[in-house]
Amino acid sequence: MPEKFENISFREWLESIAKVWGALPRIEQVGELNFRDAIHSCKVIEFLNSNLNENATIVTDVGAGLLSGHYMFEAKENQRLITSQGLGEMGFGLPGAIGAYFGDKSRQLICLNTDGAIMFNLQELQLISQHNIPIKLFVFNNFGYSMIKISQENLFESRFSGSDLSSGISFPSFEKVSETFGLDYLRVDSEQVMGEELISRLESDRPVLIEVIMSPSQKYLPRLATTKRDDGSLVSPPLEDLDPKIDLDLLEELLGHKAHENSYKARGM
Repeated sequence: MPEKFENISFREWLESIAKVWGALPRIEQVGELNFRDAIHSCKVIEFLNSNLNENATIVTDVGAGLLSGHYMFEAKENQRLITSQGLGEMGFGLPGAIGAYFGDKSRQLICLNTDGAIMFNLQELQLISQHNIPIKLFVFNNFGYSMIKISQENLFESRFSGSDLSSGISFPSFEKVSETFGLDYLRVDSEQVMGEELISRLESDRPVLIEVIMSPSQKYLPRLATTKRDDGSLVSPPLEDLDPKIDLDLLEELLGHKAHENSYKARGM
């Protein structure tokens, strides 16, 4: 370690982080948690936090796998989180997980993928089948491209195009996809399924596709959101001021200084 980093105390930094976590518990910032016949992606990550092996490797794609995965996952000392942080490219998760497996076959292998992203490299399921890679492939299915849909909803008066089932796209039955490629399959659409049944799949030495049924209306929160004002102008708050908006006094207390002017504008102030 370079000499300039020796004997440095991170106490104040850690205390500041602990203060933020205490004031803003993560699970309380994700919005509506309960949906009929569907499950929130963050609840799945919470379950994995308590039930993955100490040596698990978790590889993310985009969408729910990336956003809920990064936000909620609590990595233990010997676990590894692998992701692509280029331009949010779809399709990295599956080949990335295959590479992680051949890099170290002793680790439990988890891939957090989505209905849209997995379609970019669906053919790699044949390689998984051929080599009997014991991947646990989570496919978060919200029946569309939710990030595109959210932007169309937020900025274009919900004029949806190419973002969900009603506006021009569809996806295959992932249960049939699993059968085609010789993978085991589990559908997770409630917390009741996230028990012994899911744990047994995580412990299996077989490749398993685990389809997580999400609500199409689930939002990925917290998120940096552009606000459209009554005059049509757009206001983008700074990175530290995410949706859902917290009380401005609390924001400034946690920041330790006055909030950015766009934080005021985004609140209509």
